[in-house]
Amino acid sequence: MTYLNHLTLNTGDLRRSWLHEVDDAAIEHTRELVADAVAGGGDTDMPVPGYRLHVEPFGSRRAALCTVSRDDVPLVTIAVAARPSRALWGQMIALRHRIDPDAPALDEPPAPWCAALLLPAAVTDHGAMAWLGDFERCAAWAWIDPK
Repeated sequence: MTYLNHLTLNTGDLRRSWLHEVDDAAIEHTRELVADAVAGGGDTDMPVPGYRLHVEPFGSRRAALCTVSRDDVPLVTIAVAARPSRALWGQMIALRHRIDPDAPALDEPPAPWCAALLLPAAVTDHGAMAWLGDFERCAAWAWIDPK
């Protein structure tokens, strides 16, 4: 795999995220962070003080649902799928609909994909908004390509 489809559910923006755009060391560090979360029952502290990562494998090692929180307030939920996953996609669309009932319909992007949903608290956390997009891509590559 050389790219994944990265979708922001709030806006409908979709772009190809190429593997070469992400530093190998960043992916490896994120891979370790994700592994720590899974080994710790789903949760781990992030390198940024006050932030936590929750990871739920979804059906297989090749799909996951992640949430980044600050002080126990969720900021973003990220779904990652190496192969098509109607169930995971449906869960993300249902969450999006709870936040924005009038949002237009979106189709599941071609796999592999990463779909991010910024939650209401994210808009007031300007510091996190500066790095969350990069983290989404790193988490997706770390999960899809576990080495």
